[in-house]
Parts: sequence; structure tokens; C-alpha cells
Amino acid sequence: MILFFFPSIVKNDQPIEIHFIALKNIKKGDELNFSYIDSNVINYQTRREMLKDYGFVCQCPRCLKEEKLEKE
Repeated sequence: MILFFFPSIVKNDQPIEIHFIALKNIKKGDELNFSYIDSNVINYQTRREMLKDYGFVCQCPRCLKEEKLEKE
């Protein structure tokens, strides 16, 4: 199990701990990603709209590919 602790996340004056469980072995230096939304949403525009409140545009390989296809 991997434990990430974000001290800047506080609810009722208590820090929140977020636990992640790895489904495969993780080697030192491997990139870990976290989805802010349901990544099973198929429509690119819907995912983009869902992320708008987070203040950034997703740059994952899937979104970059779909963005490129949309512009063509």
C-alpha cells in the first residue's frame, strides 16, 4: 500500500489522509497518476468540462490524443 499525506487538506481542523492501493508493483522512479474525475467518462468534452473547476487542463496521453483528434 502507498500512503500519501497532504497536510494542506484539512476538514474540521483535522488533516485528511488519502490512501492509495497499488494494483501492480511500483518501482522507484515510476510515475503515479491520480484522476480527479471518473476516468471512464468517454466523451473528451465532458471530461474537460468536469475538470474546469480544478483550474487546469488535463495533459494525460489520452486527453492529449483526443484533443489533437478534435482539432483535425
